[in-house]
Amino acid sequence: MPKSKIQVKTDNSNWQAPKKSKPRKPMKRISRTKNRKKTTQSGAIDQIKFLSEISETQMVTISKLGEKDLRDYQNFLCNDNDKDLTSEEQLSTITGRAFGACLNWFNQNTNSKTQKKYVLNFMNKNGQKSEAKILKSLPDYYFTPLGSICRLHDLGAHVGYKPWRDKRIDEIIKVALNTKKDTPDKKPKKKVDVQAATKAMVEKYINM
Repeated sequence: MPKSKIQVKTDNSNWQAPKKSKPRKPMKRISRTKNRKKTTQSGAIDQIKFLSEISETQMVTISKLGEKDLRDYQNFLCNDNDKDLTSEEQLSTITGRAFGACLNWFNQNTNSKTQKKYVLNFMNKNGQKSEAKILKSLPDYYFTPLGSICRLHDLGAHVGYKPWRDKRIDEIIKVALNTKKDTPDKKPKKKVDVQAATKAMVEKYINM
C-alpha cells in the first residue's frame, strides 16, 4: 500500500525578523594594553607559584611588587615567623628569597662566557666603554656572579646590590691592569727581506 504524504500547514503571519544587535565598539589601544598586561602578569604569577628557580623576567616582576600584590606570593612566606612580619618586611623577604632563586636560575642557564658578556654590555650602556675594553682580556671566570647582577639591573629589576656591583667592577679592572703590567712585552720580530732571501737561495742552488 503506497504511503500517503502528510502535509502540515503553518501559520507564519505573526513572524517578526530578529532585531539586529548593535556592532561592538572597537577596544581602545590603552584598554588592549591593560588587558594584555593583566594576562601576562597573572600568567607569570601562576608560573612562579610552581617554580623553585625564578627566571630573570620573573625577578623583574617580583622586584616591582607592592603591598597589594602580597597575596599572590604567599608561597614565599613559608616559615612560621613570616606570619608576624609587617607588609613591608614581607615584601623584603619575598624579594630576597626570589633573588636567591633567580641566582640559582642564572647558575643553571648561563655560563661564565655569558656572564662576561652581561658585564661588558652593561658597562658599554652606562658610559664605561674604555673600562669595558680593559676587561676584555680577563678570563671569563672573573665575571660570575657579577654578570647576573648587571643583567638584572639592565632589565630594570629593583634588586639592590649597586654598591657591590660597582666595587666588584673596580676590583676586576685593577686585576686586568696589573695583569697587563706583569705580562712581558713580546720581542719585535725581525723583518725578513724576502727578495734578498730568495736571491741568496737561488744563487746557492746555481753554484751547487
